[in-house]
Amino acid sequence: MRFDELPLSEPLLRALAEMGYEEPTPIQEQAIPIALRRRDIVGQAQTGTGKTASFGIPIVELVEAQGNGVEALVLVPTRELAEQVGEELGELARFKGTGIVPIYGGVSFGPQLKGLKEGGRVVVGTPGRIMDHVRRGNLDLRHVRILVLDEADRMLDMGFIDDIKWILKQVPKESQKMLFSATMPGIIKGISRQFLPDHETIQVSEDRLTVEGTDQSYIKVGYRNKVWALYRVLEAEKPELAMVFCRTKHEADKVAKLLKGHGFACEALHGDMPQGARNRVMQGVRDSTIKVLVTTNVAARGIDVLHTSHVINYDLPEDPEWYVHRVGRTGRMGRAGKAITFVTKEEEKFLGDIAQTAGTKIELRQVPETGARDKVQKVLDFFEYADRTGMVHFRIDIGRKDNVSMMQLFQALSRASGLHDQDLGKVQVYEGYSEFEVPRELARRVYQGVHRRVILGKPVRLAVVERKY
Repeated sequence: MRFDELPLSEPLLRALAEMGYEEPTPIQEQAIPIALRRRDIVGQAQTGTGKTASFGIPIVELVEAQGNGVEALVLVPTRELAEQVGEELGELARFKGTGIVPIYGGVSFGPQLKGLKEGGRVVVGTPGRIMDHVRRGNLDLRHVRILVLDEADRMLDMGFIDDIKWILKQVPKESQKMLFSATMPGIIKGISRQFLPDHETIQVSEDRLTVEGTDQSYIKVGYRNKVWALYRVLEAEKPELAMVFCRTKHEADKVAKLLKGHGFACEALHGDMPQGARNRVMQGVRDSTIKVLVTTNVAARGIDVLHTSHVINYDLPEDPEWYVHRVGRTGRMGRAGKAITFVTKEEEKFLGDIAQTAGTKIELRQVPETGARDKVQKVLDFFEYADRTGMVHFRIDIGRKDNVSMMQLFQALSRASGLHDQDLGKVQVYEGYSEFEVPRELARRVYQGVHRRVILGKPVRLAVVERKY
């Protein structure tokens, strides 16, 4: 089956063609016709099967671009997934003009409220922030005609079950509902029986995803030093063409601007760009006048490039499926390719899941040496140095040999950094040095107040001590 064999409108088919979608995946082939008939669906499918388009295509087709209020609601477990799903739905809806509004915590309400007031017809969000907007009167769910629960088992694992039930009770009982989950624990089945009693079931077996012919590695680097690490990698590797993947359009623009400022032949590519601008960028890629393309997941899916020498995951993808799609851009036509992934301390635990899903081994490597003075300087990233309790550990070259007691040092550090006594953690004084800890939010202030200053009559140096626990 091809997408043009499905009963889809011309604007949606045009968007699918520009995104590089030709043939539906098995779950899309099963789910889309059922969803277009406005039937409830419970779908069990592993990562990498194309679930987002399974519900995204019907939503864009069925929701009127013009109208009052929110007509479709997609619940997802994380901010990153809300951004990614929202971006993909935005790409699908680009020629229909349907407003897509991502809603999630950790950011101000203002832009989200603005999107709702400006006619957002589809909301993609995390349960907690959706509830906040509903309770504040910003979001009315009484006119929702389509509700999707994406990654339902992950939302359950994250403790959202009560939030999900609350939201389900706010939408009209007769609304179309679709639930997608990799696993079907008893509580998910219970929700299906209660809220989707007359659903159709779809089950797709996991297809093993593999990435062959590509040298894959990862670099441990904090968020604030990613640009420095990217500069080092590009200087050392001198790629024929590097595709640098960012999580969001804003990040892609920022990274491309920084690289261009340092002399790289670089451009960004993402869904907010007019088609003419996208075409000009792609022509530059084909003409080899652009050597570094900074892009997002969705924009990159339909890119027609014969050979990409390097794929660099500036941001770790939320979904292992996207790792495979990204890395699949290199190592083609029998030519060698390299994939390098930047991983922060907090993300390391997800790397094993990605390697397992991709059926591959991802080797640790160091930030390369370039043999020249860096144009982009490395900075102290205290969030990356913090231990799992959020404390940064410092070592100072003053100790018992300097006739310093723990209390004296404690008070001197507090005065020098302008901290309250309760802000300073444990202080330990040894013979030739001392160690102390502070919350990561205050670490920069302490470093600036103490490093190369006179403490207890002695000029001192401060160093960060990395803790593995």
